[in-house]
Amino acid sequence: MTDDLEAMRAEADAELAAANPSPLARTNDDAFLERYVRTMGRYADEKARVSAGCDSIIADITRKEYIVRVCMEQRAMEIVRMRLTGKKRSVKTPWGSVGFTKILARVEVADAAELPDEYLRRVPDLSALVALYRKTGEIASGCREVEGGEKFGLKAQRQPKSTADAARNVDEDYPESEDTEEEERFR
Repeated sequence: MTDDLEAMRAEADAELAAANPSPLARTNDDAFLERYVRTMGRYADEKARVSAGCDSIIADITRKEYIVRVCMEQRAMEIVRMRLTGKKRSVKTPWGSVGFTKILARVEVADAAELPDEYLRRVPDLSALVALYRKTGEIASGCREVEGGEKFGLKAQRQPKSTADAARNVDEDYPESEDTEEEERFR
């Protein structure tokens, strides 16, 4: 496990080192953060692209499956029914089995208001408990306080098409500050 983690860390270090900082970066820390956010943003974009592509592929397959079901399922059911004998419930083919499965009767709730109390579950109203705590600081009996903390997060923006596009917002990204001699050398 540690070897895998070390290999992943080395790969991430290599990617960060290969990413060139933009002219927006005024210090080494700015450049590092810029590379980090840009790299994480690129991965988020890539995941979204792959997910969208998969969703599109799955939707296309589902559409084709529906067409086959509408066009062929009724005839397939008839053929299977003709071939079933005795207790046999399915027919084997070289590509798999097709047949019928028994489904047991079940109960479905039509109107929950008419159900007797012994068949209902009580569920705590968490939003009311949180509102009470935030308003009064009081913790209702049966509850306990869970300490808050902080979470490090990242919200990457879409990557600009060119460094010039990004440079237009330099004043918004990095407020003006007095440059030290060392920072001046990196510009």
